[in-house]
Amino acid sequence: MCKNYTKCIIIFFFSYALVKLVYICNYFRRMTTYTIDQFSKITGLNKILLRTWENRYGFIVPRRTETNLRLYDDNMIVKALNTKILIDNNFKISHIAKMTINQIMSMVNALKDEKITNQYDLFITKTIESGLNFDKELFEEIYDEGIDKFGIVEFYEKVLIQALNKIGILWLTNFIAPSQEHFLVELIKTKIAKQIEEQKTVTKSDTWVLFLPENEFHEIGLLVSHLILKLNGYNVIYLGANLPFSSLKHVVEKVDVDKLLFFAVSNPIISNIDYTIEYLKNLKPEAQRFLITSKDRAKGKELNKNANVIYDIQEFIKLIA
Repeated sequence: MCKNYTKCIIIFFFSYALVKLVYICNYFRRMTTYTIDQFSKITGLNKILLRTWENRYGFIVPRRTETNLRLYDDNMIVKALNTKILIDNNFKISHIAKMTINQIMSMVNALKDEKITNQYDLFITKTIESGLNFDKELFEEIYDEGIDKFGIVEFYEKVLIQALNKIGILWLTNFIAPSQEHFLVELIKTKIAKQIEEQKTVTKSDTWVLFLPENEFHEIGLLVSHLILKLNGYNVIYLGANLPFSSLKHVVEKVDVDKLLFFAVSNPIISNIDYTIEYLKNLKPEAQRFLITSKDRAKGKELNKNANVIYDIQEFIKLIA
């Protein structure tokens, strides 16, 4: 029997926390396994090719369930994504199959300074890899290199959006743990926010208000728009995600607003675009209204004519230049 009551309490809570930690780890380990169909969609490698590599070279060998179902893991995702880059750049699978994952990744890293078939794929792969492995150092390295190489707009469009779409799709279909997507999203948001903070000069008179309507949480596109506006010398009032109309009304009543910009990404927001636009029109009739969405999301929907509808960042840049 424990004689020191405080010590007993500490031991009890420590033991409880340890059990919970093991449970959580096991939970995420279960979540981050992939069937061959899922694995093929994520990596872009067809199932016949995967089976051939497995049987002929013993390369990327999944574990099997009791019913003989193939199950792949995060490490195999990383290995396959890096392998695809080498294959696309004329490396032979017979050679790659003899290499360790570290050797494969080192070879891919060595390609960064060379003219390879698709530079974007390399950066997309490394961005996804950093998210799957919770690797902040790798992300920061890839982000900084990508910005230097492509510039913020091209890197956003060709790398970040593609990586997030892939990871986001995985999350929505329960392929990966939401924590992996959240980890990556928060790193990106922090990086963009830092770049925004560095832009101090205002050279244009127009004031933009940027926000996401209630129940819209996909904030990265809005942050990139904020950065682009700041780079072009505009004054920006950034209100962030999930903003109630009452809060927006409060701002507009206090500030002389010239332009209102919002994103519509989630399906519930898409279905209520007309209501949002009409609300903005009635709230501030003289202010211009801008909606950024995707053609895929808005497909088949006749959008309200009382807003300028923008489908990509390049279009937005041309509009504000």
